[in-house]
Amino acid sequence: MRKLAYAVFAILILSVGTVQAESVQFKKLSQPAFCSFFGRPLQVVNVETTGKEFFNNSTQKYTYGYKVTVRRPSKDDGRGVAYDGLNYRLYYWAAEDQYSPSIAVKNGMEVYQDINKSNNRFVTLYITTGLQPGVHRIRIALFPYLMYSSTGSFRDAITIYRHDYVSILKRFFKSTTPTGFAAGVVWDKGESVAVDTGLLWISTKFGQVIEFEVPAIMPRIQTRYATDAATQLKRNGLIPRPDFKHTIPTHDKRFDRRVAKVQYEFNQKLHAGTPVAYKFYKYVGGTPANPTTFDKKEKCGDGIDNNGNHQIDEGCYDKEILVDDNKCRDDTIGVYIDGKNFGNTPAGHKREYDMSRVKRGWHYLEIVALNSAGKSMKCDDNDVVTWGVTLGKGMKFYSGGRQKSGELHANAHERKKKVAKFSIFVP
Repeated sequence: MRKLAYAVFAILILSVGTVQAESVQFKKLSQPAFCSFFGRPLQVVNVETTGKEFFNNSTQKYTYGYKVTVRRPSKDDGRGVAYDGLNYRLYYWAAEDQYSPSIAVKNGMEVYQDINKSNNRFVTLYITTGLQPGVHRIRIALFPYLMYSSTGSFRDAITIYRHDYVSILKRFFKSTTPTGFAAGVVWDKGESVAVDTGLLWISTKFGQVIEFEVPAIMPRIQTRYATDAATQLKRNGLIPRPDFKHTIPTHDKRFDRRVAKVQYEFNQKLHAGTPVAYKFYKYVGGTPANPTTFDKKEKCGDGIDNNGNHQIDEGCYDKEILVDDNKCRDDTIGVYIDGKNFGNTPAGHKREYDMSRVKRGWHYLEIVALNSAGKSMKCDDNDVVTWGVTLGKGMKFYSGGRQKSGELHANAHERKKKVAKFSIFVP
C-alpha cells in the first residue's frame, strides 16, 4: 500500500497573494479508464497557481498553493450519479501522489471544491497541501458514496459509516469490473484496510496523474548578512553559493560583510535546487569620496536603504505603514495586508510600506516574525522578534491609535506566537 506521508502539517500562516493566479504547463502521466458507472472519464483541463504562499514550519520551506480544474465524467452533472437503483454523490480528490486518499481524508486532509457557476461540467479542486519548489505528481480522483450524515460528508461515510461503505464498495466493484472484484483490494483484514485499498484502486483505475513544476522564487538578499541570506535562499528551495574570497571593497562600514552582488534578479523564477552565487562587501577603511556609499536620496520601492539612515522608503508615500525592528537590529519582519505579501523588512532596518493603492475602508494587517539573527548580532535571544508599527496620517487601529508594538517568536509552532493580526482603517 502506498505510504502515507501525512503525520503533522505544521504550516504556519504566511498565506499570501504574491501573484495573481496563472496557468501552469502540466503533463498527463495517465488516462482514467471508462466504466459504466462514471461514463466518459474525468479529465484535467487546467492547472493554476492560487497566488497564495505558505511557510511550512517543519521543513522550514516556503510552499505555494495550486488548483486543478477538472471536467466531470459524463455521468456526473454536478448532482451525483444514479446507478443500479441507488443515488451516489461523488467526492473529488486532488493531492500529491504519495498520499493514501482514505487515510488522508480520515486525518482531515479534505479537498476544497469550487464549482464553475457558468458551467457545472467543470469543478476546480484545491490541492490539499502547499507545494515546495520542484517537480510534483498530483493524483486527481473521485469516489462514490451515499449521503448518510446531515452534512453529506465523505469523511463520515468512510469513518462513522465504514461498515456500510464497505458494502457500497463491493456493490460498486461487482457492477463495474468484469470479474466482480478488483485485484489488490483486501477484504479479509478488516473494514479499514478494505476502504483504504478500495479507494486506492479506484483512484488508480479511474483517476488521472499529472506532473508539473513549481518554480523556486529568487528572494531579495542584497544587503543581508551571510547567515540571513543563506536562510532565505534555502527557504525558497535554492542553494547558497557565497563567494567570501572575491569581495567588493567599500568605504562604508555599514556595508561590511553584507551581500553586494547576486547572480539572479529578485523574484526571478528558477528550478528548485539552483545554486545562487553572491559576493559580499568588505570594509577597506578610509573616507569615501561621497559621505557614504549609499545614495543621498532614497529610491522608492527598491527595498534598499539608499541613504544609509537604517530606514527604507522614508518620505516616499502619502499613505504608509512604518514597521520597525524595535530593540536589537537583527530581526526580519513580514508584512501582509488582507493576506497579500507587502514584502519584508531587511534585518535590522525600518521600512515604510506604500498603502496608496489599498482601497478606503477596514483591512487586516499581519505582522509575521520571519527571522531573528539573535546572538550572532550580540542580541539577547535567538528567537524573539521585536516589532513596532506606526500607521500613516488618517489611518488607525480598530482599537484606536496609530501605534502598536510587541514581541513574536520566529521559531514558534503556534500561529498566535508567530503572527500578530490587527484591523486597520485606511482613509
